[in-house]
Amino acid sequence: MSGKMGPAQINQSINQWCNKIANRRKWPTDRSLTVYQKWMSKRPKLIKCPTRFLHPKEMFAKRSGKYPQISFDLNFYSIPPEYLGLNLILQADDEVIEILFDGKIIARHKRSFSRNQNIDDQQHRQTISNYKHYGKANYLQQSIINDFPEAKVIFERLFDQGYSTHIIANKLNSLHREYGEKLLNKALLHAVASKSYNIDSLRYFLQKLQKKHKIVPKISIQLPDKEEIKGLHIKSHSLDQYDKI
Repeated sequence: MSGKMGPAQINQSINQWCNKIANRRKWPTDRSLTVYQKWMSKRPKLIKCPTRFLHPKEMFAKRSGKYPQISFDLNFYSIPPEYLGLNLILQADDEVIEILFDGKIIARHKRSFSRNQNIDDQQHRQTISNYKHYGKANYLQQSIINDFPEAKVIFERLFDQGYSTHIIANKLNSLHREYGEKLLNKALLHAVASKSYNIDSLRYFLQKLQKKHKIVPKISIQLPDKEEIKGLHIKSHSLDQYDKI
């Protein structure tokens, strides 16, 4: 084939070769049949093509650095600044880039096939602006107090004990991600009521709540966010029957 042929011409040449040359050849084990005749005799026994097609995605483990961006395919995609220094999952198809933490999508961008582009989310820009204005520790502290008003007392008491705001905020944020909003809220209420201002005591109480309510610890499993995948049922077969399928 000529190197100057376009896709349409190449496809046409392949079709001509299949129909006029390959299909007219004799079948090796039965010379009375052509390849095309043998193919047609087997065709009714073949498994039908699926009615729903999968949309595969590339998936990578990425660790965010000191800048609120994740690099992928020679470009840079913004993330919320509270996810700096964490292990993230990036999944991409031909159109969209999704960045996940603990199974939750934290950023979604249109994929760029250019080079050295900064693809930003306007909301991330505003968050970064606030982040820079208040500082990382203060920003995270205020975010936690907004979600859990009782945490303000924990910050004040632990700060009086000599802990830095940065350490307190990171530890409470870690407990939030590990145990979830509902359990952490109960643990903070208990800590304030019992005047037990200690991170280890909070973790111990959270573990007790987890056992009491029979909550299985979180295990992060990344699944494609596609309806056809969620409803897909795969029937297993006995190994000794695979040759007969």
